[in-house]
Formats: sequence, C-alpha cells, structure tokens
Amino acid sequence: MRQLSLMKEAESRHDYHRSREQQEVSLTLVRLRALAEGLVGDHLPLDETLRLSFDESSKLPRVLFVTSNGAGMGHLTRCMAIARSGRESFQSHFVSLASSAAIVNSLGFEVLKFPSQKASSGISHREWNDRFSEFFDAVCRANRPDAIVFDGTWIYRGIHESARRHGIKMIWLRRGLWHDGASTAQIKDSKSIVDHLLVPFDIAAEADTGPVSRSEGTQVNAATLTTPADSTDRDRAIQDLGLDPRRRYVLVQLGAGVINDINDLRELVISEVLKRSPEVDIVLGLSPLSPDYEDVRLRVHVLRKYPIADYLQAFDFMVIAAGYNSVHESVRFTTPAIVIPNLETLTDNQSLRASEFERLGYGLAAITRQEIISALSRMLTDSELQTFRKSLESSVRSDIDSGEDAAQVIKDWLSSNG
Repeated sequence: MRQLSLMKEAESRHDYHRSREQQEVSLTLVRLRALAEGLVGDHLPLDETLRLSFDESSKLPRVLFVTSNGAGMGHLTRCMAIARSGRESFQSHFVSLASSAAIVNSLGFEVLKFPSQKASSGISHREWNDRFSEFFDAVCRANRPDAIVFDGTWIYRGIHESARRHGIKMIWLRRGLWHDGASTAQIKDSKSIVDHLLVPFDIAAEADTGPVSRSEGTQVNAATLTTPADSTDRDRAIQDLGLDPRRRYVLVQLGAGVINDINDLRELVISEVLKRSPEVDIVLGLSPLSPDYEDVRLRVHVLRKYPIADYLQAFDFMVIAAGYNSVHESVRFTTPAIVIPNLETLTDNQSLRASEFERLGYGLAAITRQEIISALSRMLTDSELQTFRKSLESSVRSDIDSGEDAAQVIKDWLSSNG
C-alpha cells in the first residue's frame, strides 16, 4: 500500500524539474499576456473577494500562512500557534487546502480556502496547479503580504512563483522525520525557491536519519496551540466537559481516519477499555468539523472541542495517533499516551516518533492488535500509569512552546533585508 502511495506521489510530481526549467519562460509569458491586455503590474485588476482584513493603517508587516491538505490538522494548528504568538509583531491571515480550514476563524484569523487536488475530482494534477497558481497570484496582488509561511512537505509552484514575482519573502516551515523513501526533489532545490527554512523540534529528532535529518534550516521549538496557562485542572476540565467527576476517563483521538481502518481500531480500543475497567469511561475526541458520529453506549462520550489540549487534565491517559501535534501535546501537558503510528503516511515517519516516545518513558507505542491490547492492559494498571506520568512530569522540555520561538525568528527575518 505504501509503495503504491509513493508511486502515485512520484507520478503526480514527475514534471517538477521540467517545470522549474520552464519557470522563466512561464513568467515571461505571463508578462507578455499582461502587456498585450494593457494590464501591467499594479494595474492588474484586483479580485475584492480575495481581500483579507489586513489593517491598512497598521505598520506591522503582513504574513500569509499557507497550509497544504495534510491528513489531519497538524499544519493548521502549528501555524495558528505561531500566528497567535506573533500578534504583536506581524499581522496574519491564512490560505489553506485543508478541509478543516474553517477552524482558523475561531482564533480571530481569516482564511481563504481552495479545494485540494484530491478534492477536485476530474481535474488533472497539471490543471489543478494552473488553477491554484492563478488563484494564489490573485491573492498576493489583493493583499500584498510581506512574507509567505508555507507549512507542508511540497511547495506548490503557484506559491513560490508568486512569491518571486511579487518580491515576497518565502518561508518554508518544514518538520523533520521524513521517511527514507519520501521525495527529496524539492529539498535539493529549496535554496532557489525559498528565502528561509524553519525546522520545528521533534522529540524523535536525535534518532532521525531520514532525508531531512541534516537540514540546514533554522531550528525552532515545537509549537502547541494551547499553553499550560490555558489548560484547566482536572476538576474544572471535568465540569466544563459535562462529565461525572466520580468516573475516570480515557481520551481516544485517532486522527483523521487514515490509520488503516480507523473504525475497527477505535472499536477495539473502546471494547477493551470497557471490558477491563468498569470504573473507566471512554471519551472520543473528534474534530468539530468531522462527520457526525454517535455512540449510544452509556460509558462512551463524544467530545467535539478544539483545541482539545485545554482539557487534557481530565484524562488518565490517551490513545492517540503518532502525529506531530498529538505527541507533543501529550509531552507538554504531561498526559501519558498509547501512540499508534499511521504506517501509510508519505513523509511523516510516525513509527520512529512512536518508538522514541516509548523509549523516553512517556507512554507506549503499539501497532498490531495484540500490541494495542497489551498496551491498554498496562496503561490501565495504576502503578504503570503513575510511572509514565512521573516520567513526563520530571522531563522539563524547553524545546516545546506555543509558537513564540518561531514567531520571533519570523519577526527578525521580516525586519532584516535578508
């Protein structure tokens, strides 16, 4: 399955180098077309529907955060954390291909959504890129950002071409831990298309030997959207969630539904917990934007909150996907977890992150059905649970913050001429 995914990725990106070679020709043709129509530079018509609410009277620079269509909400969450921490230094709004993009509005930012190539049925990769390029160039002309911060594993040509055309600083926010087989074509050429590279910390970074493990970019702290000051203690969290304080709770949050068959996996976890611990209830953590889901069992509660990290103190432990954001939230908010890696991701080496999470003593990694059952048995044992919690509480991590480190670096770049 993974090999098939890699083949599809290679097929969809096969024209990258040819596209780069033809970039100058393409840009020239765009200018010639504009000249033929009498529409040059600032005289090109602006699409007012694409105008974001940047404050015209503010002297703060404008940053346009752009996220790809990842499996979950990791790209958006990371960018929102940085944007919120940078409010005093720069203005921020968003362009996103993610289906969950509307969540950006909850933090006071605006977002322009564009359907991903996957969501655009019947459109070839090349045609989608052409349409997105026209859209994104119009966004840049309407909003005149000073910098573009792209969070994703592949910068679409419409983004870096528009940045170059309009003299906008191009910043690539690119996490590490890539699979050995992930495409590195753009990485090798990144210096010609980006001005700066930001690399957020990963707890498994020291064990990483993959294609971006020796990145020359600027290292910054991992960023969680919620701060410890925002999170509530157990009693308040239980009250806010409308749960019975006499019960104990396990949070099950298995991501966007791409971990093989998420329904079977979720049912396995629920049934094992209900069978083994009569005093423990299950809380299913779902995105507010995810499809409707109901569970009529008395000891199963469905929670639609974002960010859910505000309420982590309500739970004895979590069963989560081994995605970047979930794992670092577990560490920062000292909530033990069973982490289940998605083996089908094209770039993110979740198996390595999960194994390092376990090696550091923060919880358990599990993949197979038997490993999941065994991990639940151990985590439901009070002595084992307390061992993991003590390990987390004694591990003071200065390399995870709420986006302040990355925001400061972006501020410094915006104030420089480099």
